[in-house]
Amino acid sequence: MTPAENTTADRTAHSPSLDEALAQAARCLGKAETSPPEVAGKLNETAHHWLDMANILLARSMPIR
Repeated sequence: MTPAENTTADRTAHSPSLDEALAQAARCLGKAETSPPEVAGKLNETAHHWLDMANILLARSMPIR
């Protein structure tokens, strides 16, 4: 396996599923509701990260036309 293939395989092996990414985002947003403002801001940023990941995973799952 070439280094590029190894990197791709490694990245794929560590990628969350769409369900996992959405669940993580929901968890972060749920915690943010009851957290102090400075913590809620960080949790919202993390939730946005997970939603970005979910968008990427969703786009990868769609057929190319």
